Amino acid sequence: MRMRADRRAGELVIDLVNNGAQPCTFQLTANKYYANKPMEMRVVARSTSTIRLPLASSSNWYDYSLRVNGLPGWLRRFAGHLENGSPSISDPAMRGAAQLDQYRVV
Repeated sequence: MRMRADRRAGELVIDLVNNGAQPCTFQLTANKYYANKPMEMRVVARSTSTIRLPLASSSNWYDYSLRVNGLPGWLRRFAGHLENGSPSISDPAMRGAAQLDQYRVV
């Protein structure tokens, strides 16, 4: 997996990389900010697929988890704020005082 920001478009860009000899299915889950169902993307062997996630409706905040079906120990979580030089707001998902491990991925 590779991740980068497209600041002009206000999108998070995720490259799903499959270096293996068999196809694999990635599952992307929004932990906060979006109420979407988990998204599944099949990536054929030795290839890459790209996902672009628009962040405008969350004031450029994001919190996602990425898993690979069939690999229970493989999990990548990425959360943060896409900075673009414009004024922004504090994390809207905090809802009060910050708490360590407030949101856990199970």
